[in-house]
Amino acid sequence: MKTPAIRAVAPYVFALTLPCASLCTLAGVASAKTVTENWYVAGIHSGADVRHVRDAVKHLPGVTYLDVSQATLEIKFDDQKLTDRQLEAAVAHAGAHPGDFRLTQKVD
Repeated sequence: MKTPAIRAVAPYVFALTLPCASLCTLAGVASAKTVTENWYVAGIHSGADVRHVRDAVKHLPGVTYLDVSQATLEIKFDDQKLTDRQLEAAVAHAGAHPGDFRLTQKVD
């Protein structure tokens, strides 16, 4: 149970901190940008290879959509949380041996 003093002060504290919380949230959202990229992938020869690449990439930070086929990878991600280098490294280490799979170039 709240004491009378806390009950009296709580609405004022909330009213003072709410605008700051809203601005902080909006500032974070404004700087984030979702990017869609399509890449050619070398080294994928089977459904198992597709699964290895998908499993390596789907849990990277910022990934919101992923589609992997035997030739391409389509990904949507927050460019503030994931870089192309991190994506390339995850794909390169998806196989039994580093370098089994490789992003070769972006598809226009």
